[in-house]
Amino acid sequence: MLAIASILHIYFAVNLLVRPTSFYYLTNTFLGVNAFVWSRIFYGVYRHLGLFKDDQYSVSMLTGALLLSHSMLSLPGIMLIMVIAAVPEMSLRHLSLPNFWSL
Repeated sequence: MLAIASILHIYFAVNLLVRPTSFYYLTNTFLGVNAFVWSRIFYGVYRHLGLFKDDQYSVSMLTGALLLSHSMLSLPGIMLIMVIAAVPEMSLRHLSLPNFWSL
């Protein structure tokens, strides 16, 4: 998710250089930076509360990016993220490993 946020930030920044008067690209470039800021805030909150002890960084990056992705990507982008996340999940559920999902 961090790579996707970085690529989107670079995309919007380059388009802002090409079209410096575009409010759309200015806003999305700013929101791309804010995704990283929110990720750090969520990391601090999760660490302080003791949540997700083994995966605090990963979960904070996902939470920060998903918090602002709806404004950067709109509905088709969110649907694409859901499909990208659902396809591996569904394929793993069809594996014939009986203890895969038990903790």
